[in-house]
Amino acid sequence: MEDLYRDLRYGVRRLIQTPGFTIVALLTLALGIGANAAIFTLVNKMLLRPLPVQAPAEIIALNNASNDGRVFPAFSYLNYRDLRDRNIAIADLLAYAPTPVSLSNDGVNERVWSYIISGNYFAVLGLRPAAGRLISTEDDAQPGANAVTVISYDAWQKRFGGDTNAVGKNVVVNGRQFTVVGVAPRDFAGLEVAFTAEMWFPIMMQSQISPRSRWQDRRGFENLYIAGRLRPGVHTAAAMSAFRAAAAQLEHEYPNENQGKSIVITSAGLFGSLGRGPVMGISGVLMAVVGLVLLLVCTNLVNLCLARTGQRQREIAMQQALGASRWRIVRQLLTESLVLSTAGGLTGLALAYWLTGAASRFRLPIDIPLSYGFEMDWRVVVFTIVVSLLAGIGFGLMPAWQSTSPEMMASASRRSRLRNILVASQVCLSFMLMICAGLTLRSLQQAEFVDLGMNPQGAMELGFDLDLQSFTPERGLQFVDALITNVRSLPGIKAAGVGSAVPPDPHIPSVPLRIEGAPAPERGNVPRSVFLSVSPDYREAMGIPLLRGRDFNDNDVETSQPVGIINETFARRFWNGENPIGRRFALGESGTNWIEVVGVVRDGKYRSLGESPNPLIFVPMMQRYGGLMKIVVRTATGEGDRLEEIRREVHKLDPNLPIFDARSLTEHMRLPLFPARVAAAMFGSFGSLAMALAALGVFGVVSFSISRRTQEIGIRMALGARQTDVLRMILRQGMGPVAIGMTVGVLGAFILAPIIQISEVLYGVSQNDPITFGGIALMLGSVAFVACYLPARRAVKIDPLVALRHE
Repeated sequence: MEDLYRDLRYGVRRLIQTPGFTIVALLTLALGIGANAAIFTLVNKMLLRPLPVQAPAEIIALNNASNDGRVFPAFSYLNYRDLRDRNIAIADLLAYAPTPVSLSNDGVNERVWSYIISGNYFAVLGLRPAAGRLISTEDDAQPGANAVTVISYDAWQKRFGGDTNAVGKNVVVNGRQFTVVGVAPRDFAGLEVAFTAEMWFPIMMQSQISPRSRWQDRRGFENLYIAGRLRPGVHTAAAMSAFRAAAAQLEHEYPNENQGKSIVITSAGLFGSLGRGPVMGISGVLMAVVGLVLLLVCTNLVNLCLARTGQRQREIAMQQALGASRWRIVRQLLTESLVLSTAGGLTGLALAYWLTGAASRFRLPIDIPLSYGFEMDWRVVVFTIVVSLLAGIGFGLMPAWQSTSPEMMASASRRSRLRNILVASQVCLSFMLMICAGLTLRSLQQAEFVDLGMNPQGAMELGFDLDLQSFTPERGLQFVDALITNVRSLPGIKAAGVGSAVPPDPHIPSVPLRIEGAPAPERGNVPRSVFLSVSPDYREAMGIPLLRGRDFNDNDVETSQPVGIINETFARRFWNGENPIGRRFALGESGTNWIEVVGVVRDGKYRSLGESPNPLIFVPMMQRYGGLMKIVVRTATGEGDRLEEIRREVHKLDPNLPIFDARSLTEHMRLPLFPARVAAAMFGSFGSLAMALAALGVFGVVSFSISRRTQEIGIRMALGARQTDVLRMILRQGMGPVAIGMTVGVLGAFILAPIIQISEVLYGVSQNDPITFGGIALMLGSVAFVACYLPARRAVKIDPLVALRHE
């Protein structure tokens, strides 16, 4: 311990004596370790932190698995009930489904997200209320018998001011009174990690929550997520075997709905298989990227430490002459590195705390309540400590060992080769990160020129859900007709229409088709199309060009011939580009309600900006009604703020109707661009850091090389070498490792881009885009050239007599 204390004190003193090296090393370590700690905080929240329930390790999620390899987490209520009653491996099974509701409280009407749950939900999770009581099996025994709800702790504080009198209070949900019977625990907002509900309702109140959705008695309607608690001593494999046996029984008893289905068990918290795969994939990519940054930081510090220990040869030789063993000197030098990495880790932890705090204040432009809290706990602290220690050993061990080697002390050329290898490695890693940054930035530029098939400029959207107010289809269509008429009467309005969604939107459904006259498709190869229900003038309000035929009109009603408008891809794929007007198709694999094509619109983007061309169907809303709608309004004078006027027109017709997604269509485009913006910001930040570290490494190596070769340069110039000859020699030797690193980096970038799935956020840009590769190579090469040129220019100004006299 005395030796350790002495090494620590000596290491701190040496670092203080070299403030330039210490500050540079501390800052680069803080950036590298801080980035790792910040990303690990996200991974910890999504994958590692236990659920806020009793014995969370015992909670599992069930997923449907089909013969074609698809795994999806939704079950029908009837299948859930049979699985619950027949299982022997699970203590109990619970069911839940997220659903939006219209909440009216003290004159305030809002659309909030809730869970509809089985009566045993809270009991299976082992939760206790913060106030009142929780929903029980008695509340879920009879359809429509118990209009009760439990609110979240945050909703209790935000909407009721934490008043204990909130328990027992009546609130209006979807136009009906519900009694608040309790408040959920403070840290519990639902079983899903990233989704925060405000209310819970019994499944038996489903008809009152969603009156038009009669799914309780439909075995083929799969909308419930299922979780359960393992019995003591039962492992996941045994539980999966038991559930697969139960699934086989259901397949035998109800083959129409359960043909070819089995059950797969996953951990709970990420909507089963729906979220776990993508979250793990994204987490892996992020950890790989920040790990690459930390490797680059350590590589740079190895180079700096090699140069630093090279300047301490006399000190090390004296210690060896006084009897210090090689291990004793290595331990002392390694202690300095660990002191430095520990300080960098503490600074990085503070940086990560700031970054996660900033991320927690960020909000996605969507109507779904996500959890944005990225709290740092003991796992993050332990991870940061471990990373700091590994980084200290990683960048300190090699220079310490090499500096005490007799061969290395005698051979400056060997040290020079090692430093050149490290510079080449830095350039290689930097090039790969900068390629990722360049591709995503190019993608954002190209996104401005992506053909959307519509014109977002000068248009606005506003969403509402008539089902939440228990509108019948007849009353809903009357509401839509009155709203469109009133909005069109406003001054400056060019067009107004209502549709089931506004593309691009990942939630737009895709429906199976039957094409009249086409041969029956093979099983698993049924044609599908994107599907939207719209009113007349929706197409004009969206700015979607009509290429052929006609638009919908007021004569396209429920009792008239079913009609549809398709896009170019639909006509090309199913009728080989021939005139589709008058052709017919039906919705569903065996549909017979033939829909006649009356118009063709231009292709566009419907679910994402990066999608391949998809078939599209528009059908008249009067022939296929849906309560979830968005009104789109186009102004004659450009994009003015008319949203408040439209909102007032909605509330004139129904003052209790909640409104969501009130924004311009240009703001609507922020969501599909969000993944690319995040990727561009992340790769751009890390790429800039990588380029700076690479330039610093090149500058340091060339500067150190020149300082060691002062006499050689003086002799060359004394013998008649011109300044240009010396400059060319130094630049050639300095840029050699850079060229090697960039060559290897090109190959690495070709390999890295598919692995990190960067193509998923690229729009109109190939992951092997030659412009990006050429531009990044030119940028990095130019920065490296400047980093070589600055010390080289100082070298050619050396006075030969001064250099020789100095040596």
